[in-house]
Amino acid sequence: MNKTLLWVAIGILIADRASKEWAIVALKQQQTVIDLLPVLRFIYVENTGVAFGIFADNGDLVRWLLIALTLIITGVLFYYLRQTPHRGEKWACLLMLSGAVGNLVDRIALGYVVDFVDVYWGNYHWPAFNVADMAISAGGMLFALFLIKGMREQ
Repeated sequence: MNKTLLWVAIGILIADRASKEWAIVALKQQQTVIDLLPVLRFIYVENTGVAFGIFADNGDLVRWLLIALTLIITGVLFYYLRQTPHRGEKWACLLMLSGAVGNLVDRIALGYVVDFVDVYWGNYHWPAFNVADMAISAGGMLFALFLIKGMREQ
């Protein structure tokens, strides 16, 4: 892995950790919501489930299964990152890997993932998310684009 990829991964992890610590202090401890735009606000959420809060409140068994699954996925992503010669796929894997590690740290240390970005329209809310989730989503979309491009070239 080249130094640029490593520094980006470290930057994502630092941004994720710092933003979650900010959310704990500014939102949880102050018991507040910060409205930014008519469709965007910061609100503190403890996500014990997976994406979109699926399997939330299912206890320690689910927590440890999610930790094990994340470790497996992280291993696969790291292996693929080191094996692929394609620069764009390396970036996609790096984004997903950094996000997965960021959320894994929360799940191991806290038992849940700290989410704080709330996007909504009227009464309809997208599930709250964080910087790690943004990295995972961006990496997944980038990877999908390379898959589609590869399929078109065949």
